[in-house]
Amino acid sequence: MEKIEFHPLGSVVIVRGGVKKTMIIGRGLAAEVGDSPKIFDYAGCLYPEGLLGDQIMYFNHADIAKLVFTGFSDEDNELMINNINDWMEKAPYKRGNPLELNEQNMAAEKRKEESNEEGKDKEENEGGVEE
Repeated sequence: MEKIEFHPLGSVVIVRGGVKKTMIIGRGLAAEVGDSPKIFDYAGCLYPEGLLGDQIMYFNHADIAKLVFTGFSDEDNELMINNINDWMEKAPYKRGNPLELNEQNMAAEKRKEESNEEGKDKEENEGGVEE
């Protein structure tokens, strides 16, 4: 994998295809897509809302349409960027596609909603009026 000039944590970006600002809260992460882990350059949350529950957005450097604000950076950040790039170069995983992960998450959410609806229907049918 090519080396990435990662933006610092706390940076605010607009991801391609979106209009909401996203704050970078993680870099060089692996997430399950299908049945195998994939690497994503960044994890982010909505700005200014922040992290809401487990709503983390995974995206790659190439997905950034606009850098709105650059977070704090020092020597420690530069060392971390080198460490992340070294890990990504040696990792046995491929770079993930955020659209695939989004589709997977939407399908899981739909299954969860359908399961909840089935449970409600079953409760209603079992809770009939006693004679």
